[in-house]
Amino acid sequence: MTIIKKQGHSEEYSSEKLTRSVERANKGTGEVVDTNSLAVDFYQIVEGKSFITTRQIDVIVSGLLYVHGFPKTLAAYMSYDVKDRS
Repeated sequence: MTIIKKQGHSEEYSSEKLTRSVERANKGTGEVVDTNSLAVDFYQIVEGKSFITTRQIDVIVSGLLYVHGFPKTLAAYMSYDVKDRS
């Protein structure tokens, strides 16, 4: 599956990148998120698609975090800023 980035570039989907971004958002929240399970849930939703946008990824991941009851991780994920990488 190809991801269409905000700047118009494209790259292949990487479950590792998805997992890392959720782990970064989860850091310090006190919530225990099973990122592997979340990645599987995500893939089940997008399975069969040839491409997806980063915005669609954000919406799906946010929905999964909400449904599974991780409000602090969701808030951090939605407010994540590239400059805050640590």
